Amino acid sequence: MKSIRTKFLVLMLVCVLLSAAAFAGVGSYTAGALVEEDSVQIMNLLCGEQAKEMDMMLLSVEQAVDTVSRYAEGQLSAIGDINEEKIYFLLSMKKTKELAFNVAENTSGMTAVYVCLKPDFSTSMDGFCLVRGEGGAELEESRAIRVAEDIEAEEGQNEWYQKVVQEDLSVWTVPHQSIADGKEVISYVVPMHKDGSVVGVIGMDVEMRVLKDYVDSVKIYDTGYAFLGDKEKNIYYHRDYPDGLRGGEVYGNLRQIMRLLSEGEEGVCLYDYCWEEEQKKLSFCTLRNGMLLIVTAPEKEICAVQNRMTVQSLVVLVLIIVISVLLTVQVTRRITAPLKELTRAAERVAGGDLSVSIECSTRDEVGVLAKSFEQTVKSLKQHMDYINKLAYTDAMTGTMNKMAYKEAVISIEKQMEEGTAEFAVVVMDINNLKKINDNFGHEFGDMLIRDSVSIIQSTFKESTIYRIGGDEFVTILKNDDVGKKAEYLSVFNDEITRFNRNNTKYEQKVQIAIGIAVYIFGEDKSFQTVFRRADSVMYENKMALKASEKTTD
Repeated sequence: MKSIRTKFLVLMLVCVLLSAAAFAGVGSYTAGALVEEDSVQIMNLLCGEQAKEMDMMLLSVEQAVDTVSRYAEGQLSAIGDINEEKIYFLLSMKKTKELAFNVAENTSGMTAVYVCLKPDFSTSMDGFCLVRGEGGAELEESRAIRVAEDIEAEEGQNEWYQKVVQEDLSVWTVPHQSIADGKEVISYVVPMHKDGSVVGVIGMDVEMRVLKDYVDSVKIYDTGYAFLGDKEKNIYYHRDYPDGLRGGEVYGNLRQIMRLLSEGEEGVCLYDYCWEEEQKKLSFCTLRNGMLLIVTAPEKEICAVQNRMTVQSLVVLVLIIVISVLLTVQVTRRITAPLKELTRAAERVAGGDLSVSIECSTRDEVGVLAKSFEQTVKSLKQHMDYINKLAYTDAMTGTMNKMAYKEAVISIEKQMEEGTAEFAVVVMDINNLKKINDNFGHEFGDMLIRDSVSIIQSTFKESTIYRIGGDEFVTILKNDDVGKKAEYLSVFNDEITRFNRNNTKYEQKVQIAIGIAVYIFGEDKSFQTVFRRADSVMYENKMALKASEKTTD
């Protein structure tokens, strides 16, 4: 059977493990949910903040172009027939160019600004093109783009030009090579009107390097980064593809990513994908020019917080288990120690030892049980002592009876066998008891016996007195008392003389015959040998007392 301590330990460990499992499960689920929620917020927030910065730059370009467009249209509206009022047209273009110069100088990221007229509007009038030199130099006029024919001739620009001129729409172009300076740019182009008709376009180029710098500045987690694309599955800038990829060039995992972007909804959640055998998550925002700013990071970095929380939870769990075990050991020790002491005490009581004492200072149920057990043993001892007294005490005289005498003899004989015995036997007998009983009744006889016992006890104060017959008593002198036998005999005779001097109860003197025999080691083989020798001496004393009594009579 398992001990209580083991049961407590098992119970505590089971409770701790169940609690820990629940704690770990709920904690892991909660941590996962929190990490997922935080990662969505972090990546969407970062993506949104960076998109706002880029949109501010794009918005400044739009506002700059719109400002120039409104001014140019106001100038054109004041001119009648351009061919007839050529000087006024040239003057208006000059003023528009000056405004464009001032506006462009204060527009971040701008690399060129231009006004192009449709060939069918004026075959003899040109617009203008201002281009920023290398290293951010001042704007200079360039003849690279003067009329719409130049733009129509530029490879890949026909689509947006058609929207601007024919559909009368303002557009952001996709990245392309500027014919003005050969740089990779995106352009914001708006239609220019006169009398309600589109007569040309006003545009401003923004160098792609500016957008790339914004993208490169995005840092998230340890190795997260950003890139540019669109919902048409084009990649305009990626750290692994700095020149970008058009929709037809996108393949493999890139196609999966771009499909997520084309079908997904921004700012709602993170999208999972695999890139170079690594699980990742991404978030995206749509810029003013229709491009997508995509922010991505490895899933293991996003979940690093959750993993740290898991490790910390395991460490805490181990500490809880260790502390719980130590506390349980201490508690069970405090509980089982008194129980063990109770068990040992019970075994001693079962063996007949009623002198047990239990040390238990606790005030719990075990302490109450220990005190109750101790009180029970004390009560049992009192009852046993009372029963033993009844069993071993002579009811009339209060001395030990014959049964107690026999046990004393057995104990002495055991000492004789062990060679440690040192004793003397004193045998005493009351004279004339029968005569008193016959003449005065047993009440007087009993009185004589009690008075005789009083004399004997006054003499042998340190020894036990045994009544082994109606008028016969024995006491056993041990150890140092053996050498005082003569002194005891003298005191005994003095006590009898004193009693008889004051006696008014009996007509005759009280006579108690006495005989003493000392145990001789090596000669006496048994207690009875010593007893018979003492009894013989007592008998001689008895005869002498009777002879003395006759002489006196």
